[in-house]
Amino acid sequence: MSHQDPHGHYAALSVRPDAPGEEIDLAYRLLKLAHQERRGSVDIARARAAYAELGDPQRRANYDSLGQTRILAGASGRLRTPGVLMGLVAILALILIWTIAPAVRTGLTSFSPGDDLYQRGNGRWLGTVQRYEANHTFHNGSQAPAYLLEPSPGADGIWYPSRDLARIAQRR
Repeated sequence: MSHQDPHGHYAALSVRPDAPGEEIDLAYRLLKLAHQERRGSVDIARARAAYAELGDPQRRANYDSLGQTRILAGASGRLRTPGVLMGLVAILALILIWTIAPAVRTGLTSFSPGDDLYQRGNGRWLGTVQRYEANHTFHNGSQAPAYLLEPSPGADGIWYPSRDLARIAQRR
């Protein structure tokens, strides 16, 4: 189906878009004969619809102008369809989600040095924030945003993935 054959009627009759009316009549008659001889080998319903449109000179002119309208419309005509617009909105939403994904993984929370942090879920106090790394490598080789917490003053710090941490107003 080309731009000049918007619904594929010329293709259904196996004729060129510039074919004369006699050629269209002959092509339709031949397709009807082929259908009568070998049932099911020709899509006669499609051929009938194509001939109904192209067999009448007035309807053919309208059909051809529809093809020219589509050529002239180009991409701008296609962008007006609801499906394409919805697809573009979905793509933009995915891009937005992808860009904020790191913030979502850290719970949209950032902690500052000196904050007391607790383990998310059970509320156990873990320590005070010393440092943050956006891509810390843990002993098992995994990488994630993480905070270095000091469990008590002067003690060595321990790294915790930021997804496991929460800030609670008071220490338990």
